[in-house]
Amino acid sequence: MSLASELNISTTGRDSPAFPFAPLQRSVLVLLGGFGALAVFVTVMPAPTRAERSVDRVLHATRGSAMFGLGRAVSFIGSAWFVAAASVL
Repeated sequence: MSLASELNISTTGRDSPAFPFAPLQRSVLVLLGGFGALAVFVTVMPAPTRAERSVDRVLHATRGSAMFGLGRAVSFIGSAWFVAAASVL
């Protein structure tokens, strides 16, 4: 007699959940739902909102300023070449 049968544990796997990463599945569903909601919002309201215009004013940077340099760095990190190189590494 095995320990599994003594403890009444199924060894066939029928009692295991269909998707073993349920928290990951929930996270993905929440993210997809949020993305869908944002997509609908942008489709319904394509013009910038007052909050977006405020953020744009704060982040507006002239060439040579620290914010301009930060924006260029973020753009470079998000570029296709950088992402491809980082993926290879």
